[in-house]
Amino acid sequence: MGFAIKFLNLASLSFTKGGPSDMELFQAAQKKYEEDRSNCDDARHKIFKLGKVFEFSYQS
Repeated sequence: MGFAIKFLNLASLSFTKGGPSDMELFQAAQKKYEEDRSNCDDARHKIFKLGKVFEFSYQS
């Protein structure tokens, strides 16, 4: 079992220079992923904001 995170649209994503908005978005996506995973082992969730996409998937 493992936790995989895919970062899409990397050109507009930067944790070192993006400021708190990127990190807050990441944490929100992670929280939603954890909620979804409790309901389904193959849960997937995407969050779109300002052209940034976070995709979380659970691999067993």
